[in-house]
Amino acid sequence: MGLREVLANPSTWVRVHGTLVIVWTTLVIPAVLLWRESIVFLVIVSVYANIAGSIASWQAARADCNSPNRQDLQRIHQGQRVHIAAVLALQREVKELRARIG
Repeated sequence: MGLREVLANPSTWVRVHGTLVIVWTTLVIPAVLLWRESIVFLVIVSVYANIAGSIASWQAARADCNSPNRQDLQRIHQGQRVHIAAVLALQREVKELRARIG
């Protein structure tokens, strides 16, 4: 499996982002303790932003792993076309009946 296939695989990104969530979470305590001279609030907010971004990316990668494939989406889209055509046919029939009634 080449690098391109590995990077295109959603499972790879689930592992990468899941690992980053753990890394950023473990950096909260050292960030506050070791960077005592800096602005603590800014440190906490920055680390929180990294945690939140990694969690969001992780969830997106997990959702990509569980998404339906292209054929399922095409079948759903085709089904919607059939329903729309049926609704349009019913609308035409209603118009014709109204025209007959007067």
